[in-house]
Amino acid sequence: YSWDLRHHFGQVYSGQAIHSRFQMLSHERLVLEPNTHLPFYQKAFYTQRLAQVARLKIQNKEVVVINVHLEAFDAPTRIRQGKVIKELFERYAKYYPVILLGDFNSNAPTPANRQNSDYEAVIDDLLKVSQLKSAIQPENFGKQEYLTFSSQTPEKQIDYIFYSADKIECIESRVIKEVKTASDHLPVMMKFKFK
Repeated sequence: YSWDLRHHFGQVYSGQAIHSRFQMLSHERLVLEPNTHLPFYQKAFYTQRLAQVARLKIQNKEVVVINVHLEAFDAPTRIRQGKVIKELFERYAKYYPVILLGDFNSNAPTPANRQNSDYEAVIDDLLKVSQLKSAIQPENFGKQEYLTFSSQTPEKQIDYIFYSADKIECIESRVIKEVKTASDHLPVMMKFKFK
């Protein structure tokens, strides 16, 4: 352990990964707009928020997977990032089957959450996109078995899988509780087939 400050200060980078047994045809890492209203000492440690866009070859089809991690603490920034994600989905969904997934840091659009004064509609806005469907049916949003954060005592649903319903059919989806504390979030799983 070193007390030298040079070893404890500097830019913080966020990492995400897509692990696949399928051939990856391309990969792009998009850094999303940061929260610009932070004081300098917080900016130095700000975790970059990302959208990872990968094209995979599955059953001789090109599938676009968009893996996201949106802003956790500033709703206006998260809303702007959500608009970028929505545009990414719409752009790729014109040509490819698309799976959009990740940590959206956005509460599920339930009646109780919508009544909360600090509720922001990132997920509501995504669900307005033509052909975008949620692997977890919206009528199940907020139910205990679909909560993803924190993994030890889930109280929120902030992790999602969406897909282009004109090209993909969801066969099964659930939150995987068996992993317990492999992460601070519980993963969402979706089995699907092509239409």
